[in-house]
Amino acid sequence: AGISLGGWTVLSTSLVATGLASVTAVAPPVDMLRVLTEGGVIVRAARRGLALPPDEVRKLRPVARAVTPSAWPAPLPAGRVFLHAADYDRFVPT
Repeated sequence: AGISLGGWTVLSTSLVATGLASVTAVAPPVDMLRVLTEGGVIVRAARRGLALPPDEVRKLRPVARAVTPSAWPAPLPAGRVFLHAADYDRFVPT
């Protein structure tokens, strides 16, 4: 189980670990680059400080795939994955 960065860590670990009974990820930033470019109040200051133009974001996309769990093949059949999302989150874009 993990929350926020811990949630991202358990999701990433679940892609390579075997024999897990379950994984609970609470508000994981599944796409770190998207969180940086579209995230809520918490990342606004970082986004302003970086001021990445769109062409730089496009260049970062292939690099970010390595740490984006949704870019990896799913280790479980879709029927065994349950997603619960809030309508609004101050950290992670829904």
